[in-house]
Amino acid sequence: MYFHELGHALQDLENPAQTTASTTQNLRGLFEAQAQIFEAAALRTIEGYLGIDLMRFADVPVVRNEAQFLLDNSKAFNGSAEHVLGHNMLWHEVLANTSGLNLGDELRTSKRLSGASAKALFDYLVSLDPADVDAWKAVAFSDSTRANEFIAISISRLELDLPTAV
Repeated sequence: MYFHELGHALQDLENPAQTTASTTQNLRGLFEAQAQIFEAAALRTIEGYLGIDLMRFADVPVVRNEAQFLLDNSKAFNGSAEHVLGHNMLWHEVLANTSGLNLGDELRTSKRLSGASAKALFDYLVSLDPADVDAWKAVAFSDSTRANEFIAISISRLELDLPTAV
């Protein structure tokens, strides 16, 4: 939670033009995407420093069903409008690669982004000109199969032999 809010604060400091621009749904979604990926970058960096993985989930029916439910709701844009839009913006961008960061291969291989990659994505999103956000989103969302690909990648992260106590 703290890292999420810190992501909002950093966006405001690094690109105040986004903050002072006319607020639109896409801009609010972008703010949430920035905060979400900053939070991920911070947590992944801490995991790397500690040498542990805090985001592991057992492939048991209750976890699989909950993950599928959350991912399906995100794909359908059900929930908090800007948070869900931000979530979708992140993964559409990673798979569309409008940033040129080539993070899609890392996501497909590692099933998540490293701390450094997540921070690079945060930096890219913060650098967007507010006047370009609608066009950027249109390109990132231009292939409807990206949502299904992200869901498949997410579900594939569930671990069969992970003890539920872990």
